[in-house]
Amino acid sequence: MHNLSLIRKIASLLLLICFVLPLSKCESAKEPATESTERTESTEKPVTAKAPVKETNKDSVYVDGYLYPYKLVQQGWNRIQEGTLGFGVLDLLEIVIVFFLPFALLFVREKPQTIITTIASVLASFPLFFWVLFWGNPEWGGIMAVTCWFVLLAISLITLFQWWWQRRQKRQQGLA
Repeated sequence: MHNLSLIRKIASLLLLICFVLPLSKCESAKEPATESTERTESTEKPVTAKAPVKETNKDSVYVDGYLYPYKLVQQGWNRIQEGTLGFGVLDLLEIVIVFFLPFALLFVREKPQTIITTIASVLASFPLFFWVLFWGNPEWGGIMAVTCWFVLLAISLITLFQWWWQRRQKRQQGLA
């Protein structure tokens, strides 16, 4: 159990670090493509590559084509200021759950920590999926965040199983 606790602490600290690391790289942020005509063997038709759309909005969540969580916080705060309170609070809540909740739970007893982490892993999976896998190519910060959440979920499930097994053993000893 002590090893699981240490691994949980390390994963929680790594999630804090992931807050400042890039989660993914936007597809349109790759090196600019120019209009070109290339022939392929199968179709013999010219293929035209589109130039990527440049991000000119200073409120964009991308920095040089990379998606950073701290920019998502800025986006959430801007949404709240613009009057779309629901989406802004949702953005901020997602960031808190994904990056800060596991560290905050380190200061809670083991049982609530395990239960909350199990539930939060389900809630964290959706934003992480979109930020890391759906919006672009995964970057090392995103891969590390997904891995940390996978580890936290596995530890929580192992702990829940151990509790269940111990309870079952006590019931069988009480019946015998």
